[in-house]
Amino acid sequence: SSLIMPVRGLHDIIKDDIREKKVDINDEQDEDEDGHVNLENLSYLGSLKILWSRKIFIYTMLAISSLFFVVTGIQFWISDYFRTELDVDKETVYICFTIVSVTAPVLGVLIGGFVVSKFGGYTGKHALKLCIGFGSAATLFGLPFPAVNNFTVALILLWLVLF
Repeated sequence: SSLIMPVRGLHDIIKDDIREKKVDINDEQDEDEDGHVNLENLSYLGSLKILWSRKIFIYTMLAISSLFFVVTGIQFWISDYFRTELDVDKETVYICFTIVSVTAPVLGVLIGGFVVSKFGGYTGKHALKLCIGFGSAATLFGLPFPAVNNFTVALILLWLVLF
């Protein structure tokens, strides 16, 4: 099984939901004899109604937004933090941060994908538990970070958070 899930467009999501009758649409929509809705006539609000009714989309969007917020903050501030608060020279900070920021996410995706595949994949019954577990572990590794005054320990915690 592939580690990368294909990305589907909003149009495909809406079409699948209408076809599977998961979401009610307005009665004024044009349907053909097979019960298919002409998506060209689907209003913007109708599209939003279908999209917001998909809880997996909402939760995934919130999780990815949170992830990008944290990772962007780390990438922007961590080198200054190491240099000013932990008094580490610039070259050491840049080399170590480059190693951590490349190896941790790549290994996290590979190992995480392998683990998720072993437990039934992204649509399996254990997928949500695994996501909560991975997210909780990252949070636990990040909590002691502000109290750490050792560069090596900070790098290890950073690697575990980005993993």
